[in-house]
Amino acid sequence: MNRIQKHVWGLMICISLSGCINQASLQQHIEEAPSAMSQAELQTSLSQRFQDEVTSEQRAAYRINRQQLSLENKQQSTVSESPRAQCVPHPRGMKTGHIRKLDLAFFEMPLRDALVEVSVMSGVPVVIGENVDGLITVNITGVSFDDALEVMLSGGDISFRKMERHILVGSARPDSPVFHKLAISCHYRPRHTKPADLAVSLTPYFQQFISLHNEADYLTITATPDTLRKIRSHLDNYDRKPRQLLLEMHIVEVSSDAMELLGVDWNRYGRDPNTSMLRRLGTAEWDGYKRESDPSVSSLLSLGALPMRTLSDSLNFLRTQGQAQVKAMPSIVTLDGKEAIFSSMNTVWLPFVNGGDTGRRRELTYGVNMKVVPRIAAGGQIKLEIINASVSDFTESDQGVPRIISHSISNTVHVQDGDYLVLGGLLQKKSRRDGEGIPGLKDAPLVGNLFGQKQQLLQETEVLIMIRPKVLGS
Repeated sequence: MNRIQKHVWGLMICISLSGCINQASLQQHIEEAPSAMSQAELQTSLSQRFQDEVTSEQRAAYRINRQQLSLENKQQSTVSESPRAQCVPHPRGMKTGHIRKLDLAFFEMPLRDALVEVSVMSGVPVVIGENVDGLITVNITGVSFDDALEVMLSGGDISFRKMERHILVGSARPDSPVFHKLAISCHYRPRHTKPADLAVSLTPYFQQFISLHNEADYLTITATPDTLRKIRSHLDNYDRKPRQLLLEMHIVEVSSDAMELLGVDWNRYGRDPNTSMLRRLGTAEWDGYKRESDPSVSSLLSLGALPMRTLSDSLNFLRTQGQAQVKAMPSIVTLDGKEAIFSSMNTVWLPFVNGGDTGRRRELTYGVNMKVVPRIAAGGQIKLEIINASVSDFTESDQGVPRIISHSISNTVHVQDGDYLVLGGLLQKKSRRDGEGIPGLKDAPLVGNLFGQKQQLLQETEVLIMIRPKVLGS
């Protein structure tokens, strides 16, 4: 190693030890080193010289400074570093790691007096805000200055901050005169949740530290470091990617005989809900129930839950027998807690019966329209909030006047993941004319009745709305 390299290594070690080794002594040691000494041997020799010349007090002070610097860096990163938050931390204040350990024994002492006594014991100026009050009882020994303050202030909503030449103690609430000096501000940008939804998820106490901004993709947190960490921990836990759900919907028209084959008897199961998984809720229990007065339509909408295999097998059998007809089978994928809208509507145009303008037509729309909010619940269940489920059908009165019969329902139910929710109740009677006789002659004008007969058949059908929620990936 040449002489220049030796000088460089000596300066580097001297700087890192920050005055713990006398520069002249170090230079002398480098000059006395054999010219053939390797770089590793020189480092080892210098380290041994450092151990010989540094006193125990200097080593202790060096360790305390290193520990205090590490602690402050850790606290600083805890407040200012986050993938979602951008904070403006406090500038570093006075160092307290060198203060000797404290022994505290207070019984029902006013907090302000206790803080003054700690200030006298430690030699650190403590400035106390006007909102700091209350009594304190504590008995601890051998604690650091910072830990002593943490323990003393933990019984109330009070915080402290290290200023450049003193310690400031004050209330951690926004209405405190010194709150702006104790608090830190952060912009928190959620990844999966709207800022307003995050703010609502907080308790009223923590909401006072939150500010929302119109059309902004972030919210502002202004709080003391301890409160800030608690709020951010909650927001990080709440701001998760929501799970997806598949909602399969079947709109089926079945005959009254087919209802018995399906095992659906609203009245019987309504009286004894323990006889089956299917249950009926009366009209008084539904919120938003509406219907037109019509004797051909049932007086209630009903609800139930059936296992997937039982219902699927029964429907497949009824379809083969011609007693069930699937009107629509829409499916939709939505997020947990987000609204899903089903709509299966038909439109007919009918001429106006009144007036001389035969070219004018009126529009009649009917079908199924539903808004559902699914939420994943505990125990493998899914909560379905039915905001509005309306079922309407096109029919004719006894006088042959076309009209729309509609029902609507709103409620909240729980369904097992993968099972069906069944909505029924649009029961109506439809009449149709059926004729039999000699083909070709029974439909002849005037003489058709001689070769055949016609009869009016009354058919009773019910529309079932079946929703099957399924958590994707489960």
